[in-house]
Amino acid sequence: MDLILADDKTIWDELNLKFDRITATEVVQYFTPEQLEDFIHNASEYLNKDGKIVLFDIIDPKLYYLWKIGWFSHNFMSWNIFVRAYVGCVRRILAFFEKPAR
Repeated sequence: MDLILADDKTIWDELNLKFDRITATEVVQYFTPEQLEDFIHNASEYLNKDGKIVLFDIIDPKLYYLWKIGWFSHNFMSWNIFVRAYVGCVRRILAFFEKPAR
C-alpha cells in the first residue's frame, strides 16, 4: 500500500494506475457539494471495472441525535421522525429523574 499526501486537486497528478477501491477518510464533511462531485467524478476515472469509491467520515457528535432520529435522511419530514424524536426526549428526561441504583 502506498500513501499519497495530496488534496482533492493534486491527487490526480500523482496517480498513474487504476484501483479496485478509492477511499477518502475524514475529509468529505469538509468538502463543498461541488468539491465532492468533482472528487467522485475524478476518482471514477481511476477505478478498475467494478471498482468502488468508499467514503468514511465521522459525524460531528453535536449532530449525532439529529442523525439518529433521521434528520439527514431523504424523508426527514415524515411523522415517524417526529415520533422518534419525542420518544427519545421523553426517555432522556425520564432517565434524568431516575434514582441511582444502590
